[in-house]
Amino acid sequence: MTTTDNVFRQCVIPRQRRLPQVGLHLWVLTALLTIALFANIQTAHADSGNTPDQPNAGHPLFQDLGQDPERSAGENLANLDLIPSAKLQDRQWAEAAQAGRITEYTVQAGDTLWSIAAAHNLTVDSLRWANPELRRNPDVLSQGQKLRIPPLNGALHDVQPGDTVDSIAAAWNVAPADIRNYWPNHLPGNRQPTPGSVVIVPHGTRNVDLPAPTPVAGYAFAWPISGWITQGYHAQHHALDIAGPYGASVYASRAGRVIYAGWNPQGYGYLIKIQHADGFVTYYSHLKGQWVQVGQWVNQGDLVGAVGSTGNSTGPHVHFEIRKNGAWVNPLNYLPPK
Repeated sequence: MTTTDNVFRQCVIPRQRRLPQVGLHLWVLTALLTIALFANIQTAHADSGNTPDQPNAGHPLFQDLGQDPERSAGENLANLDLIPSAKLQDRQWAEAAQAGRITEYTVQAGDTLWSIAAAHNLTVDSLRWANPELRRNPDVLSQGQKLRIPPLNGALHDVQPGDTVDSIAAAWNVAPADIRNYWPNHLPGNRQPTPGSVVIVPHGTRNVDLPAPTPVAGYAFAWPISGWITQGYHAQHHALDIAGPYGASVYASRAGRVIYAGWNPQGYGYLIKIQHADGFVTYYSHLKGQWVQVGQWVNQGDLVGAVGSTGNSTGPHVHFEIRKNGAWVNPLNYLPPK
């Protein structure tokens, strides 16, 4: 082997062996640069991680609501808080947009306050507090009637001139913050409601502790509840229907002994019968429950039950009968004038 051959082996051949290693290093470097570049692109499009995943505030349904989704964490608005992904289907967007809205329902044949309230996940009183005509007369339902359906249990307040958040809160037994913090009302800070608008009052309710009726001299009987008559005595209705808030106290119209207390399967629901002197018996039905027992003596004005809507009833009221010697008589002939 010549000297030239040795130099060639020492210089040229080793260089040929190192070329693949240099190529591998270049390939690895190129791959790393590509991965870094891709990661930077992903980071640029990723959420910062400092805020919750929220829907696109520019979505037209949220624009209709006039509400920034980032401020939607109000009580009883779980739908908005539990579906924050921007990948929602149209139906879910519609449900989210519906939260907080007052809707309308047309009464159908066979509807009752109970069935309508149950269908909308509301209490009967929430349905009543949303519709002034039902507050006055819970038996006013008629086919084709339009009812306002609140978005949650509580009340709807029709704003009158002079109304303020504080006065509305006091009228419905809630804190002013309950009204202001419910975002569909759009009443932040010191903003006051506009007359003619409707304020949603979460958990609002009227005071059900109605004053006990006062006995009147010259009348043996007293009113069982300080409510309002929704149906009078007539040939097909041998009683007075006296409406009042669900759960309001019902009192003995006259002293006597309880002869029936419990559930009646013939449409009365929870029923109390009290035997009085001179062959009189009073009936108190559709009650929420019973507060007395058979054989118990009660005085006039004693608590015997609470307003309900049990049995064949279309809303909270007391079906009040007076019978003499087993025959129906008109209670208005024995009760003091209101």
